[in-house]
Amino acid sequence: AGLWVMLNSAHARRRGLLVVASTVVELLQVLLLPCATCEPWMPWLESPRALKALVDRTTNRTDKTTHHNYQLMYHRYLAPIALRALRAASSGSRPQEERTVRLLEIGLGCKMPGGPGGSMAMFKAMFAPPILLELHVLEFDGRCARAWAARHNRDQSVVLHIGDQSSAVDLDRIVAAARRPFHVIIDDGSHMSPHQRFTFVHMAEHVLPGGVYFIEDLSASSCVDYVINAPEDTTGKRRSKLRTGGTAGCLRRTDGSRTMWATITEWLSPDAFGEHRALRVHPGVDGPHAAATIPVNHVAIFPKAAVFVMTESDD
Repeated sequence: AGLWVMLNSAHARRRGLLVVASTVVELLQVLLLPCATCEPWMPWLESPRALKALVDRTTNRTDKTTHHNYQLMYHRYLAPIALRALRAASSGSRPQEERTVRLLEIGLGCKMPGGPGGSMAMFKAMFAPPILLELHVLEFDGRCARAWAARHNRDQSVVLHIGDQSSAVDLDRIVAAARRPFHVIIDDGSHMSPHQRFTFVHMAEHVLPGGVYFIEDLSASSCVDYVINAPEDTTGKRRSKLRTGGTAGCLRRTDGSRTMWATITEWLSPDAFGEHRALRVHPGVDGPHAAATIPVNHVAIFPKAAVFVMTESDD
């Protein structure tokens, strides 16, 4: 009599795989041989909890999945991007660009207690091979950035840029280096509302249709008077401890100007957003940029962050 074993795990059910093996040898063959019809998969795609477990195993230098709970929005909006690249990579015949995820994060994490680079480790684990990750990071603290680069000079997957997120010249330099639009941009930089607003208006057009733009730590920029994440300038000279100027009401800064929360609220008003599915940029009010519309299909507001999904080209 043979040994009959049924694979009926959550992983097998998810992949549409129901296997009955008559012998231990046959069972091992089923488990070890590739499945041509199976859906490509990574464990973190299962749920936000699985993503948090991956990050916890990978690094202790990021607070994104601790008190911020960003695993909720990351799973919702990054899992489809990872799965699309994973499918392309698993096919074996798709162009390299379809297997690539191009991600820019503003902020290396130089003020994190455990040191910088925690997000880099997290994203490399999330978008692991066979996905091709092209990871760019912009850091204002030149001394910290150069020290981190010296310790990771063999890591060819990360392109480090030293510069100011409120500088069009520095942002354009990143765009030129990437050569192609980004699938994902994450603003975890200075946390100053004017910087967040300027960077979003300037960089949104460089996100691919269907791509995602995250603005993190909105509570720090809008609701508390937080010391910004910019301890040093690009020459290494110490500069004054600027503050975000957030207030308890979250809509006005200490100098009376609008916070990023207020800007998003106005952008999403029915008259401004409505059925046009575009954010209207007003010159002078939303920064130094000219009047423009930013094609956004979907906006999600989380307790500490906002997510903008760019309109697909065929919408």
